[in-house]
Amino acid sequence: MVGHRRCLLIAPEAGGQVLNIGTGWPTTIRSIADRTLKHYLEAELVERPLPPGDPMGGYADTRRMRRVLGSKPQVTMEEGVDRYVKWIKERPEATPQWMRELAAERRLRAA
Repeated sequence: MVGHRRCLLIAPEAGGQVLNIGTGWPTTIRSIADRTLKHYLEAELVERPLPPGDPMGGYADTRRMRRVLGSKPQVTMEEGVDRYVKWIKERPEATPQWMRELAAERRLRAA
């Protein structure tokens, strides 16, 4: 995303256009959750059924983004999750209070 934000700043032809910013590859919520769990070994995955009407899949069509910005995604989902986890661990204040409380509660139960 950082590279795409930079491209948006210098690509006047992007003005007024709606651009899908993404990888252009299908990615499941489960694959993101599994990658995230690699960083939080004590976490537990809670699975829930999809809400009624929720689509089974999809992904951003990035053809316009690539054409207008002259850019293509350079960060994989795995690298993006790894970077985000590193960022959030360096900034605990960015974690919502309810998440911090839940994590503390689980640590107490585990002890």
